[in-house]
Amino acid sequence: MKGKLLKLLSAIGLVVVIVALLMAGCAKPAPAPTPTPTTEQEVITWVFQSNVPAGNVWYDLLCSDWAANIETVSGGRFVIEMNPAGAICASGKGVEGADDGIIDIGDICPAFCLDRVPTASLFSCIVGGMAPITLDAWFSQGGGKDLLDRAFSVYPNVLFLDPPTVYPVGEVWAFSTVPISSLSDIDGLKMRCLGDGGEILKKMGASTI
Repeated sequence: MKGKLLKLLSAIGLVVVIVALLMAGCAKPAPAPTPTPTTEQEVITWVFQSNVPAGNVWYDLLCSDWAANIETVSGGRFVIEMNPAGAICASGKGVEGADDGIIDIGDICPAFCLDRVPTASLFSCIVGGMAPITLDAWFSQGGGKDLLDRAFSVYPNVLFLDPPTVYPVGEVWAFSTVPISSLSDIDGLKMRCLGDGGEILKKMGASTI
């Protein structure tokens, strides 16, 4: 009798297990977890003004490509809005524009700030000065950056990021509508130049503006 009872309980237990498995198989599937909404990444936009006009090789080839590369490598999170000289603040006044918060970033020749920084020409490609690559090395490794920051402390909201020189292009010291093949050809020309270079050209007969 005891053996029959154990067999019966075993059979009932087996049925219970089978029924439980069948019920589990017929149960409604658990709802899929709600996907976490993706957070839109903030896009940072800086307004840039160049010190050269549109159509200039520096603006069209170098500055614009530079801005496009920044947007690409940042995955579209960092956008530089390009503007040519004079589009937002006065041409040659990019440092003042950045200091006043009118623009966020720009490229500028330090000599444009001679009215407030008498030593500004020393931090650019001056006549008889260092070659561009040498100037770059002095700026980044030889203490030039520290001297520039001290000289331009009159603009407390401005930070100079790059050496104030250009060396991806060949030596081009002037753009002219007339041929210049000798020093005498400079006499009588109207030339846009400033700083030490402008003073030298004046002594050669040019009218600098």
